Amino acid sequence: MQLKTALEFFKVQVWPYSGQIAIREGGEMIVVDQWCYLGTAINEDELYELSESGDAEFDFDIYKILRQALAGSHKRGVIPIHGKSIINSAEINN
Repeated sequence: MQLKTALEFFKVQVWPYSGQIAIREGGEMIVVDQWCYLGTAINEDELYELSESGDAEFDFDIYKILRQALAGSHKRGVIPIHGKSIINSAEINN
């Protein structure tokens, strides 16, 4: 029972989005996929470059920060990334 209780602390939620997302933070966009931080972009070109890089490793501390941020005020700043043709440039530039 103690082991089960201890392991619950490390349980990871299923990624709640259909793909990668960008989180608007001031004039920057934090690019995330499957709870993994891909980098920070300041424009559309950097956003696409990061989304295509695939260079990410899972980090439990980043997971906890992202989960808290997405449950709070940053939830409204989420921009889904599904490919260059689907992202609305107005969302990125606002």
